[in-house]
Amino acid sequence: MKSGEAVQVSVGDCATVFVRNESGKIYAWNGKSWDEQNDAIPHTMNYFSVASDGTCARAGIDSRLSIHHDVPEWKKLRGDAVQISTGSNQHVVCVRANHDIYKLQSNDKWKHLPGKAVNVGVGFDGEIWSVNQSGLIHRWNMGAWITINGVANAIDVGSASHVVITKNNGDMCLWNSEATEWEKLDSR
Repeated sequence: MKSGEAVQVSVGDCATVFVRNESGKIYAWNGKSWDEQNDAIPHTMNYFSVASDGTCARAGIDSRLSIHHDVPEWKKLRGDAVQISTGSNQHVVCVRANHDIYKLQSNDKWKHLPGKAVNVGVGFDGEIWSVNQSGLIHRWNMGAWITINGVANAIDVGSASHVVITKNNGDMCLWNSEATEWEKLDSR
């Protein structure tokens, strides 16, 4: 995979980063470069998310939601979305077509969060980040969104200290929480 080809990113755990290109091919970051993966993600999918505990969530082309965790079958979820993120089977968030943000509760019902987004990410620790229609990046903190420097079109979260964005030019960057800046992931 070449720089600038990514259209979606998903962080499975602190060391696992997956991306999807326009043709639907999935690649994994090995620490130095991108390795093409076998196509385990259905083509009827509009968006996918992989968590470190094995949970995978997807939003279909028809905006229907489904999730699986340690079972081969997909469980349908109530509601609809154009984008979904899972940090674990306990932490799932989604964005609906009207840009509203929702978090899945333990009773399989969705709780509306304030604000609007085109993309959200949630980590295994429940850390939630979002990107709005203007590309501005926000982090959920104590019931409110805090603006973070930078501009992106996609985001995913492994944990509070492992956040990855895709920029408009296709570059991917990792959040450096100590330096409070984005560092480009480069194949070199």
